[in-house]
Amino acid sequence: MSEEKRETTADKPARRRSIPRVLFRLAVYAAVIFALVRVFIFHDVEAFRVSSSSMEPTLVGGEDYGDNILVNRLSYTLGDPERWDVAVFQFPPGRKGYEQEKEKIYVKRIAGMPGETLYIQSGDIYVERGPDEKPAILKKPDSLQKRLWLTVYEMARLTGPVADYWDTGTRFWSEKDGGLEFDGSDVKSETRFLHTVLDKAAHTVGDLYIGLDVRVEEGTGGISVSLQEDEYTTFELRLASEETPARIWTPVVQLSGTTSIFNDLPRLEPGTTHRIEISNVDDTVTFKFDDKVIHTSDYTEDRPDLPAEPEIIISARGIRTRIENITIKRDIYYTGDPPDGCHANGPHNTVHIPEGSYFMLGDNSAFSADSRMWGCVSRENLIGRAFLIFHPFGRISLIR
Repeated sequence: MSEEKRETTADKPARRRSIPRVLFRLAVYAAVIFALVRVFIFHDVEAFRVSSSSMEPTLVGGEDYGDNILVNRLSYTLGDPERWDVAVFQFPPGRKGYEQEKEKIYVKRIAGMPGETLYIQSGDIYVERGPDEKPAILKKPDSLQKRLWLTVYEMARLTGPVADYWDTGTRFWSEKDGGLEFDGSDVKSETRFLHTVLDKAAHTVGDLYIGLDVRVEEGTGGISVSLQEDEYTTFELRLASEETPARIWTPVVQLSGTTSIFNDLPRLEPGTTHRIEISNVDDTVTFKFDDKVIHTSDYTEDRPDLPAEPEIIISARGIRTRIENITIKRDIYYTGDPPDGCHANGPHNTVHIPEGSYFMLGDNSAFSADSRMWGCVSRENLIGRAFLIFHPFGRISLIR
């Protein structure tokens, strides 16, 4: 017992002597962190204000207002630019007809990489990766696509009648309490989203998203949701209520030109609200049920030059059901045409990007002066990657 006490007592001076060492180490760590903050945050991060609408919806700007953003000046010193970066750069010098722009700072998205050949068609960007390879559509990452969807219709936020947006057509569909209801014991009937809403955009777009809440009250049958991109491209998800025989309503995922039947598709449980989502963007279609992906497919359009003929149809049969919280979104549309007041060698040109240069596009393509007009931007003109909106406070967010 006494030995243990002596050992404990002997240890105390050692601990007392270690306190100054701990404080010294903490001071060193704090100094290092402070130095790093000074170098990497204050010295190599610069603030800019967005003064145009060319990057909407990602960045909002105007002559008298605009997002205030932070730009990492070290991003392209320590690493390489990546496709889809939102980059700030000095306007490339020596561009005939744009002499007044030479001192200006621009912000655009990097779409084309050094050495690539690309072109814009029907709202999408295509890249030719080699002489023996077919041009491939550039697919935007999911994290970016979430930012670029443009909301066309949001049922929960509308104050006007639902019938202003949906052609209910028959007595089996009706509007009630801001939602759509269907009551058909043995019939199949459909409601269509009105074309006039989809056509309000500057360009008609076939890449669409729809999400809706479905609640089956009773009956044997099911519901179908379909998206049409053009005359030949349609996708459909058909789900059945519980214990519905296949002869009455067969659950199916239908892809353009083919039909795939899945025996393990989820069922609509009576009295339960389910979320159905379908998105078709950049030649990828995805079906989701209650936030889980039940099928996704990449495809290649045989006729990418076909004009978009978007259509959204909701069908039902043999059930009494209510549909709420419908949201419809469209993808951004990259145009090969320059905006008004800009001059280009011609629309839809194939662009060969020199080594060490990048093809820059604005997200708000119809109102963006970018590489379609004045060509590619060399790496030496890149200032850095925009990574944060810090003002206005309501828009504080990371930039994707």
